[in-house]
Amino acid sequence: MNCPWNDVQLECGYQVRWARTRDKKPTKWGTSLWHLSLPAYDQPLPVPLPPPLQCFSNRAFPGSVHLPTLATTLPDHYATLQVPSTAGLPTVRAAYRTLILLHHPDRATPVEQNSPNAAEALNEAWHILGDPTRREAYDREWTRQQQGQSLQSHCRVSQPFRSIIAPLIHLTRTLPAQQELPTSSFAYAVSIDLSLFTPHYSEANSPEPKPVFEDSPMPMAYTHPCRCSAEFRITLEQLEQGVQIVQCEGCSERCKVEYFVVES
Repeated sequence: MNCPWNDVQLECGYQVRWARTRDKKPTKWGTSLWHLSLPAYDQPLPVPLPPPLQCFSNRAFPGSVHLPTLATTLPDHYATLQVPSTAGLPTVRAAYRTLILLHHPDRATPVEQNSPNAAEALNEAWHILGDPTRREAYDREWTRQQQGQSLQSHCRVSQPFRSIIAPLIHLTRTLPAQQELPTSSFAYAVSIDLSLFTPHYSEANSPEPKPVFEDSPMPMAYTHPCRCSAEFRITLEQLEQGVQIVQCEGCSERCKVEYFVVES
């Protein structure tokens, strides 16, 4: 499989702020959506991705991760020596001796003499599998490689890769910066109780004193300062819709607003 990316690194636990692509040049994104950079298209893509790619989006949190790559493929030393992966050292040694004699210059056929790579592969396989420490390290990396290839093969499910990417690129160009998505689609950095927010009784951001008469109106919005000096803002309409996660109006940080609804 010719995977469209080679080495994509996702940074930051609650949002992908930048991606280091194949050419090792950092690419920064300033919009409010989560992004995944694919060098083949050089465009940010919104997350969550469609099912064939969710295996990668699920690995983006928390912290920095490397997506599986096929750039470096380990050889199958067990197949080279024609032994199972559970074979003991005596079995591996006997297989190596038998096969290496078949490729000796005095016994090899003219075709085999023109293919010295077979003997080199046997020597390399014995060098790795003949030493317990090197074999343990090889088995660990081999297992990781097989798991990575399994994830990549999952990307080929249902439709060609390019037909998945193209609509996402178009979507990124057309979505507004503050697109509201289900709260489960986003991670957040802080959790703040609604009682700590400042109520606003008009469309202006400046707070007004709460009226003392009994039939006082409900606040139209609540705000809380962000560490970037801007603020988080949640409106009465969002509260009625059950929205909990809002994004700062000045940066990409998200906040979970803690509150409960009392049904009348």
